[in-house]
Amino acid sequence: MFSSSMMLSFLLSRFLVRPDLYLVTQSIIQRSGIGPCLYLIYASDLRTLSPQNVIIKYADDTTSLVAQHSSIDIDQQYNHVRSWSTQNKLSINTDKTKEIIFHRPAARNLIIPPPLPRTERVKQAMLLGIDVTDTLSTAAYAS
Repeated sequence: MFSSSMMLSFLLSRFLVRPDLYLVTQSIIQRSGIGPCLYLIYASDLRTLSPQNVIIKYADDTTSLVAQHSSIDIDQQYNHVRSWSTQNKLSINTDKTKEIIFHRPAARNLIIPPPLPRTERVKQAMLLGIDVTDTLSTAAYAS
C-alpha cells in the first residue's frame, strides 16, 4: 500500500523504500496499481524536439512518431528521449524498442533512412494494444 508521502518522495527525489520489498532508486515501480499513473506524471515534461513530431505516452510505454519531412530526424529524437530518460533516472528497455517506418503500400521512390543503432526495424508492431503494419494494413486481423 502506497501512502501519499511515499508517492511524493518518489516523484521528487526518485527514492522510495518499500517496507515489504526493497529500495527503489530509479525506473517505474512495476506490477503496482500506481506505477502507470506515476509514469504519466513523471513523464509529463517529455516533449518532442520538433512540433511536427508526436510523443504518445500510455501507462509506462512511450511511442515517438517522427514525420518524414521533420526538421528533426529519428536519430536526434531518439537521442533526446534517451537523454531525458537518463536525467530522470528512467531506463529504456532496448529489448522492447522497435522501429517501424510507415509508408503507402505501393510507394514509389521510397526513401528509407538507415536503421537506428541497436534497434530492431520491424514491419509490424503493437501500438497501444493494436497490431499495426508498416502500410497500416488490416491484414494482421484477417484469419
